[in-house]
Amino acid sequence: MADLFGVTLDQLIRGEDTPAPAPAAPDNAHFRHGIITTVSLLLVFFICLLTFVLFCIISSGRLCPWIVFVYGIPVGCIVWLVFNSIWFNRRRNYLIISILMWSILASIHLSLLLASIHAALLYLLGLPGQLVIILWSLLKKPAKH
Repeated sequence: MADLFGVTLDQLIRGEDTPAPAPAAPDNAHFRHGIITTVSLLLVFFICLLTFVLFCIISSGRLCPWIVFVYGIPVGCIVWLVFNSIWFNRRRNYLIISILMWSILASIHLSLLLASIHAALLYLLGLPGQLVIILWSLLKKPAKH
């Protein structure tokens, strides 16, 4: 019964609250996490490709279906950010957030260009955003005493 609940026999009988040490992760966990992340990103690309093909079939050239790939970049960054936060080096999150911010600005700009609205000034919003990301990355957690 102790094995079933992942506790020691003493903890089960005495009702101690001290958690049992977590079982060691398998050596190939990092590799599996990389595969899961890659498959998830490929799924985002597949959904973009499927949407592109459907727009091409339905629109008969009236729409610009390539824009779905532009919007796929921020979606892919969100997926990458989630998995990186869970399994990988969290310092990389600052790079992913930067790519996410600039790709969102590019997506908005290209969408507005399709509507014949020239809004290149949107990229100016990225400058203070990038500065915040850089300063945020320089913050360190205080040491626990």
